[in-house]
Amino acid sequence: MLDPPEPDDDAAQPPRAPVAAPSPRGLVLACADLLHRGDLDGARRLAGAVLSGADPRGDAADRLA
Repeated sequence: MLDPPEPDDDAAQPPRAPVAAPSPRGLVLACADLLHRGDLDGARRLAGAVLSGADPRGDAADRLA
């Protein structure tokens, strides 16, 4: 006799809420976390995203980046 099918892992997860755009400060902190974990490629990609969105004439959070 056949066993019942295994449930999908995705089916057990509740739907995810939409994610707001991260702040420049949050991106810098996430980049530092990736560096701490040793993920240099991920940190480089994230640093590129931070630098592409940074504005030296912006508010303090933008200038932090």
